[in-house]
Amino acid sequence: MAHPRCACAQSLQEKQYSRLQLGAKLDKLWKQVRCALQGYAEATERQRVVFEALKQKDENSSREMETQTKKLQKLQDSIAAVRSRLVASLQESEEQNRCMREEKEKVLGQLRELRTEMNQMGADAHDSLLRLTLQSGAALKALAQVMEKAQHILRLAEMCRRMETEEEKVLPFYPSSLNEEEEEDAQQVLQETPEEPLAWAMQDYVGLERFWQRFNKAKLEEQALERQRAALSRRNRCLRDLLRKYLAGISITQEVLSEPNPLLAIQHKSRIPRVLPHTGGGCAAHPKTRLQPIHGSTSTT
Repeated sequence: MAHPRCACAQSLQEKQYSRLQLGAKLDKLWKQVRCALQGYAEATERQRVVFEALKQKDENSSREMETQTKKLQKLQDSIAAVRSRLVASLQESEEQNRCMREEKEKVLGQLRELRTEMNQMGADAHDSLLRLTLQSGAALKALAQVMEKAQHILRLAEMCRRMETEEEKVLPFYPSSLNEEEEEDAQQVLQETPEEPLAWAMQDYVGLERFWQRFNKAKLEEQALERQRAALSRRNRCLRDLLRKYLAGISITQEVLSEPNPLLAIQHKSRIPRVLPHTGGGCAAHPKTRLQPIHGSTSTT
């Protein structure tokens, strides 16, 4: 029993001794490691600082690269979107250009048509202006003639007014010669709606009824005066004829002898030329007037 206990104690001592040795070796190794680490740290301090700076720079560069990568991706996406929009814009612009070219051609066609219409309208306006000028000139001439005629009518009216009798000045319009029934029939006809164009035209001249009364009265008086003048002219011709015959009977000339004379009668022939006796008055023959020789003698009755 004592032998196993001794073996165990001996093994424990060996273990402790080994532990102590190992601890001493470990401390020694730790010191060596620390010395080596300190030497390494001292030797690599500059490289470590540079490394830390480079590491920090690398991290910054990595973050910058990541940021730039994201920006680049965004730019690429933007470029793709812009390209797609550009393609769409190009297609749209081509379509718009095509539409604008078509619209331009249409507008040019309309412009040519408008120019043609304007030229035609200018020619028509020139013709219309020329025609209007001619018509206005003709209208001015017609108005001048109407004015002259109106002035002539006014002068005639003043002249006729001076020549009117007292009765015409007091009663310028003669009373109607129609009886009551005829007056009623005439009024009924005037009140009826006209059917013929001439009757329609006469409606515009109803206000000239008084004028036509005086005009018809003047025409009737003119016809009466013309008939009276014709009768007086016939009477004057008869009196002139009688006077000529009387003067031809009391005066003897070659012309009178060549015509039938109611105051001379040839009874028998004679070859003795005779001189007509001089009679007083303005109707006698001239004293130097001599008759040509006649055959036979004459005697007055």
